[in-house]
Amino acid sequence: MELYVNGKLNAEAFASAVRRGTHDLDDVLQAVLATQSPSVECSHFLIALSQIPDGVTQNALGHIGLSTENWRSGLSRLVDRSPATPPPPELFKAAFHPDTRRMLDEAQKLCLQDGVISEAALLLFALRNVPAPVVALLKAAHIDRDEWCKEIEQSLQPTAAVQPFPEDPGRPLILKAFTPGARKVVGLMRTEAESLGYAMVDARHLILALVEREKGVTQYGLFHQGITPRRVQEAVTLNLRGGARRTHTELDLKTEEIQPLLRQILTLAGEIAGREHRKTISDVDLLRAFLATGSAARSILEDERVDIVRLRQIAEKYDVPEDESEDDNVADIETVRKRLQDRLVGQDEAIEQILPYVQRMRFGFTTPGRPVGTFLFCGQSGSGKTEMAKELARAIYGSEENLVFLEMGQFNSPESMNIFVGAPPGYIGYGEGKLTNGLRDKPRSVVLFDEVEKAHIKVLDALLRFLDEGKIDDPAGPVRDGSQCILILTSNLGADELSELRRTLDKEPNRQARIRSALRETFRKANFRVEFLNRIEELILFRTLEKKDYIQIAQRLLKRDLARLAGVAKVHVVDYTGVPEAIGEYCDAAGEGARAVQRLTQKVVVTPVIDFLVRGRLTPPVRLKVSARLPGKASECEPVATVSIAKEVEKGVSG
Repeated sequence: MELYVNGKLNAEAFASAVRRGTHDLDDVLQAVLATQSPSVECSHFLIALSQIPDGVTQNALGHIGLSTENWRSGLSRLVDRSPATPPPPELFKAAFHPDTRRMLDEAQKLCLQDGVISEAALLLFALRNVPAPVVALLKAAHIDRDEWCKEIEQSLQPTAAVQPFPEDPGRPLILKAFTPGARKVVGLMRTEAESLGYAMVDARHLILALVEREKGVTQYGLFHQGITPRRVQEAVTLNLRGGARRTHTELDLKTEEIQPLLRQILTLAGEIAGREHRKTISDVDLLRAFLATGSAARSILEDERVDIVRLRQIAEKYDVPEDESEDDNVADIETVRKRLQDRLVGQDEAIEQILPYVQRMRFGFTTPGRPVGTFLFCGQSGSGKTEMAKELARAIYGSEENLVFLEMGQFNSPESMNIFVGAPPGYIGYGEGKLTNGLRDKPRSVVLFDEVEKAHIKVLDALLRFLDEGKIDDPAGPVRDGSQCILILTSNLGADELSELRRTLDKEPNRQARIRSALRETFRKANFRVEFLNRIEELILFRTLEKKDYIQIAQRLLKRDLARLAGVAKVHVVDYTGVPEAIGEYCDAAGEGARAVQRLTQKVVVTPVIDFLVRGRLTPPVRLKVSARLPGKASECEPVATVSIAKEVEKGVSG
């Protein structure tokens, strides 16, 4: 890369982090203008480098204990100033001090292999070429310039490329060589190849996975060009379908299962990561390596009018997260129990019923070719079924994000199959199936079919097969695999009757069989297919909540909301005696479920408190009291709040 173009410093000769952090070197020019210097000195570069957020220079100054403000101020005082000669309007080579030209030449020579000048190289040679007054300043600040330069030199030593392949070709790809985000891409790549029946993974599967990676660099780059990822995804999938087989394959991503060109791309990604002094390969490295390698897969992007050069530039400038989190924070079984008890009120029996399955699933004891677990959660709306599903996703798969939520009421017509699994090619809804895309994006997840009884019979037919085989056809091409998923169906059918039956049969040893029999009859009366019960491993019955449960939920939510009020607005509600009881009495009488408690805590407490502050023109901090009453019959009238000052406010009340 040329260092100068038409006599001006070429910003493209510098690493993306330098360009981004200095606004394409404009910060250097601004430092020259601010100091009214007739020439561009090394000190101007040092001032600009110190403004790169979390850069090499900033981090070094922080380690030394010197603020960036003091650094810039000290350097600004020492540059050459000449009122008679105006500063240069641009970063012309002719305006550079000889020391500055030497600094840039040496930095470019050091970074010749990388092709661009890094911040560390600039810092190193700027320090080496600063004039004597700056050297004296460093010494006065107790900064050992030689030691600092030595540390920078060590950081610039070439690092070994990250090796994604093991020495033994019979062993699978080294997943630890990838960041968590890149591992998701590798997982998607394998899933797409398996679902299309490929015996080898190739570059098309990689770009498809990169495009499907939610909020990743590839989607960002495509959107930046006004191209929807869906368009590219359909083009790649259509190309892959020509070699697809209806049989589902199982791939371990051994070297022999990876096409040679893809091996070359993955190896190059490791080299890019090594040059960037990173220990793992990111999805950005995968994209850069893919774009740098000619392939039929890259031609598909070009056919879709993707500007490869622009996409490469975006990838080069894209920040690679240093501390990308791993969705692997799986807790022990006692922690799971405590989390469930904290989230669910009044459902201790349901919690104890599910925990053995959690233990078994985490141990890895599952039936090959079938979903990890299949459960039916029955109970009143708002009793905690969805909350338990979220905690299962966290306990088994490491994060609540690994939950695919499907509200089955939206699939209540024959045409809704096009929404459930996607439409055939050429029809509206192609490639947009809620279940199939959910399995594509989250192949290891909890899939929640909420209020399953509301779905149309055609949708239920497809769901029955999915419960049996753990696989479902995607009209977009692949067979989507759910064999690594937990499937949960929820239903409100006969919730109150079943809860009462459970209380009646409290001590009987065959209680679960009696409840299943009653549920079968309830399904039959509602014209819901009882075959679903035969696919269920365990029926988890959620108890209908009582007044004491609602009061406890209200107390928890009020404690949380009032703590936020105190922290954010300095409003302290020191007395709310009777409020949880009023909310609990209404919810019990109205039978609205636990969701109503959240609404009422806002309506009965938070909103009246804010209104009281606004009407009374009170200036926080204030201490308030909130009381609540039911103005009529509990099932017909929501609680009404009264807010008053709990303690005399010395100031803040006006007019």
